[in-house]
Amino acid sequence: MYINDKYRRVAISLSITFLFVSLYFIMFQIGFKPTPPFWVPLNQKVNNIIGLCLLLALLPLTTIQYFGDRWLESVDRNVPRLLQDVTEDVKSGQSLIISLEENAKEDYGSISKPLQKTLTRFKFTSDLTGSMKWLGEKLQRPVAKQMAAIFVEAYEAGGKVTEILQDSVQLFKSIDENRVNRNTKTRPYVIVVYVSLGIFLVISWIIFNRFLIPMNIHTQTITITYGFNMKLLEMDYYRSILFWSAVTESLIGGLIAGKISTGKTLSGLVHSEVMMSMTLFFFAFLM
Repeated sequence: MYINDKYRRVAISLSITFLFVSLYFIMFQIGFKPTPPFWVPLNQKVNNIIGLCLLLALLPLTTIQYFGDRWLESVDRNVPRLLQDVTEDVKSGQSLIISLEENAKEDYGSISKPLQKTLTRFKFTSDLTGSMKWLGEKLQRPVAKQMAAIFVEAYEAGGKVTEILQDSVQLFKSIDENRVNRNTKTRPYVIVVYVSLGIFLVISWIIFNRFLIPMNIHTQTITITYGFNMKLLEMDYYRSILFWSAVTESLIGGLIAGKISTGKTLSGLVHSEVMMSMTLFFFAFLM
């Protein structure tokens, strides 16, 4: 799906609207208002509702970012394929334009429809330079702009078209190999982010169930038996602290994972959504 500023503005508007609706629901329907000394809800159900609202508020922007990234990834993956197929056709004796027209009918993911529109523009204007410039801008990726420039240069080169295309194929194959290699090398670091959240959740369970609760029970026993004036621990408060710490780690960790894997922070929203879902499930059913 081609993503432009219009779709992003709609997604951001939906997210902000849902966020304000959620705040109204939480403050006036549920009745939670941050008050000292705790500032966070002591009821875990209220925490779960707030976390779910945050999850849903980010969903429109996450969805548009996810499909946009997949669209751009398809461009990066299919540019070398298209260039290779066009080169083979030209080597077999076809002209560059005929080869582009034939390959535009094939499935090259995100490239196919913009390429068809580019050739239509060329037929109406006879301006290959302008049409290919439009294609590069439409596909958004640097490799697409380079591919469009190569097609223009090859078209204007005449007898050297095959030589230019062959050299370009090797270059773009190297670029694609580097892209795949980068994804392979960064994948373990993304996994580490998920593992760190899992470790935090396990440690939270151990601290809460094996340390705080027994200590609270022991404190109550001492107070009742010996009459000491000891303030009992607020278990709900500690559970809330652990919950919001996990939510914060999920949100920030996901954004970091996106920065590592794609170089764009917003691409990590999908990781944040997944990790926040894990956190909500854990605290709703296991804490």
